[in-house]
Amino acid sequence: YPSADIRTNLGLGALATAASVSGGAGGTITDDSVIDADIKSNAAIAISKLATTGTLGADVLVSSVAIAAFYPSADIRTNLGLGALATKATVATADIDALAVTDAKINDVAGSKITGAGSIVADRIASGALGTSVIVSSIAVQSVNTADQIAAATINNEHVADVGMSKLTQVPLVTAAAAYTLTSTDTVVFAGAAITITLPAVSASTVGKEYYLYNTGAATNVTVAPATGEFLNGVADATKATTAQWQFIKVIGFDDGTNNGWVATVVGP
Repeated sequence: YPSADIRTNLGLGALATAASVSGGAGGTITDDSVIDADIKSNAAIAISKLATTGTLGADVLVSSVAIAAFYPSADIRTNLGLGALATKATVATADIDALAVTDAKINDVAGSKITGAGSIVADRIASGALGTSVIVSSIAVQSVNTADQIAAATINNEHVADVGMSKLTQVPLVTAAAAYTLTSTDTVVFAGAAITITLPAVSASTVGKEYYLYNTGAATNVTVAPATGEFLNGVADATKATTAQWQFIKVIGFDDGTNNGWVATVVGP
């Protein structure tokens, strides 16, 4: 029998040819007649064979389909509530929600990617300690705040770079015209009158402490005395005085484990 008769006798209908399938001639394949079972699991149908209009089913995986094939990127970001796509040239404060950027969301950033002075505002950096590996050579000294934020005895010689003399704090200076009791912050005292300068009580903080007491008066002398009951040059309640103008008394606190007090020496013309 001819093949057409065989198909008719078997109830298979007309044989579809390549020409009739691709062009639709002959009506051998009708709309909605191809189902999932009719397509091989490894058919690998090219994207170009799919229609450009219509809706994909809810379970379709689109990982290999370019998202721009469905909507322009601007529409996608708008539909997702993301706003305009920010580029490295257009990011501004207004583009970043308050408190949206956290430590965990920041990767290591090369210094070359950070813009110059004035671009990062100080109040954008949280209070707290920098990591132990942070290099701070480029952080302005003004950004390290008051002394109460630096732990006692944490700055060693190797932590201090060469500093010009103009950057160092001047020696504390007091001018005394009447009896005066020294404090732990004093160092140099100029006295132009015949006065007695009393040393502070001996303590652990006075060991090694030095004072320089200058006699600037033309016809007067300056006397130094320890606190009541304490020792000067090994003698309780002893005193030491200048004998001429421009002399000064150098005083240093000591504690040798057995004795403590002050040692005073007159120096000068």
